[in-house]
Amino acid sequence: MTVIAINVQDIYGAHIPSLNFIPGDGTVLSVESSPFTHDFPVSANLYTSVFDKNGFQVSYASFLDSVGTVNVVLFPMRVSSYENMFMDSITWSNSVVIAARIRIYSNPASIGTANDVLETFQVGAAEVGGLMTAYWCVRS
Repeated sequence: MTVIAINVQDIYGAHIPSLNFIPGDGTVLSVESSPFTHDFPVSANLYTSVFDKNGFQVSYASFLDSVGTVNVVLFPMRVSSYENMFMDSITWSNSVVIAARIRIYSNPASIGTANDVLETFQVGAAEVGGLMTAYWCVRS
């Protein structure tokens, strides 16, 4: 067995508590708090581990058992993880939304108004022949 140190942090460098960890070595899911260690069997193959925490994008790390330490950054789920969203100021091209504004509200009764807005995002997309070729979302 080879002990690997695993650091899972958010984009600000804070360690993530109570995350779901699937090591990729044949063992089952466990709940861990970063930093932690895991005993991996000695292997010539890459291990691909899965790191999952509610509110964050799922992350994968592939590494050899000789690596010693694995550092993983979990990125927050932004717009798609919120409730109370409203999209307006929509621009279309060939049936594809190429620009819009998304506002997130603290109070569902305020959706569609200028009240209780937590965050505002400008979204855009590139379109070729009716197919989206790129997408972006910027907090404004």
